[in-house]
Amino acid sequence: MKNVKLILKWIFLSLLTLSVGFGAIAIPFKMLDLSGNAVRYFFIAEISVYFVFSMLFLVRQQKERERKAKEKRLRLERRKRFEKAQEEYYSLAA
Repeated sequence: MKNVKLILKWIFLSLLTLSVGFGAIAIPFKMLDLSGNAVRYFFIAEISVYFVFSMLFLVRQQKERERKAKEKRLRLERRKRFEKAQEEYYSLAA
């Protein structure tokens, strides 16, 4: 049952994404009465803007992954240093 809900959710999100994308590209062309070359230039500019925003999102996502990996590595190093200090303390105390 959980898998069915997940599949339906992904199908819904895919359809929603497709419809919003179509609307984002088609509506400006319908609203503006442009000539043939103007439509091409507008389309190229629109696709360029979408591409830039997509790249910015991917770069931000990659930086977030790198930051999390660095924090995880630092926590592991701190834990190892703490365990080493505990071992040294216990060996001195014994």
